[in-house]
Amino acid sequence: MKLNEKKDCLSHHNAILFKVNSVCDDFCSFCSEFKNIKLKKSPLNLKDFKNNYYYLKKRYKIDYIILTGGEPTLHKDFFNILDFLR
Repeated sequence: MKLNEKKDCLSHHNAILFKVNSVCDDFCSFCSEFKNIKLKKSPLNLKDFKNNYYYLKKRYKIDYIILTGGEPTLHKDFFNILDFLR
């Protein structure tokens, strides 16, 4: 990353999207995550979530965190993730 690019990332608004899981209880055929849900990919564990967050926070000015996947509220550590972000 060039110096100007880094400066831009630190001065502009940035949203970070975390796909925390690939689980859903609706199975909508039009869902953009449908393929990943069918593959049953492993969820992002809490330790890796925190490490990724700290890595990105050092490099970007973070204004928004978006939790996604299939249905992020089904992640076993969903409330721990929210507590951490708070």
